[in-house]
Amino acid sequence: MSDIDPVHRNFSRLAAGSYDYKSDRSTHTAGTDYILHPNPKFSDHSITTYMHKNDSRHIVIAHRGTAPGSKGGRQDIGTDLALAGGLAGERKRMKDRQSKTEMIVKQTNPSTLHLTGHSLGGSTVNHTIANSRLVRQRLTSAHTFNAGHNPLFENKLKVNRRAQRRLNNKVIHHRIENDSVSAGLKAGSPFGRVQTYKKNESRISRVGSAVLAGINPFGRITRSLGSHGIANFH
Repeated sequence: MSDIDPVHRNFSRLAAGSYDYKSDRSTHTAGTDYILHPNPKFSDHSITTYMHKNDSRHIVIAHRGTAPGSKGGRQDIGTDLALAGGLAGERKRMKDRQSKTEMIVKQTNPSTLHLTGHSLGGSTVNHTIANSRLVRQRLTSAHTFNAGHNPLFENKLKVNRRAQRRLNNKVIHHRIENDSVSAGLKAGSPFGRVQTYKKNESRISRVGSAVLAGINPFGRITRSLGSHGIANFH
């Protein structure tokens, strides 16, 4: 297991920015080639949209993870519980994020499209990809980080074999080896590749470690906050 690729590390920074919707999300673009998208319609408490600083049609859409106490936090927790029970595909949170992502794609008409998300955000990214033909057709890559996944239930993530072959070259599920939220990915994912990393003990997870990380595939609140936080990836 090797350290995360520098390019992929930038997507983890942008995923972290989706948590800071009440402050300046643009601070998370430091050291990357991206800026916060200037259209305010494309970012809210649930989704943050970035664009390449030299190309307005090069887009990154980040889905926020679970954030209790913030706007939409209760809905986040409800979706986590539904994920554990195999019913997440029917949750309003999943459908709303898919719809908003599709709206952004239609209005920006991207030539390059990346999706990213941490924890629940990774789960909603996967749901969007699985259930939106528009997004799959435009997708350049997707990077999830410690995404919640239940290998015992489909959660509306199944795609046909043709789509699976295409997505296996575009989607990477990054996870830290001791993270319980993404532990279900060890049994495989419905599409994409799983990349596992050893935790670097010198890194302190600042973003996401102070909030509920999510629900693991067996319904227990995760005890691995140190491994789960998004900052472990950058």
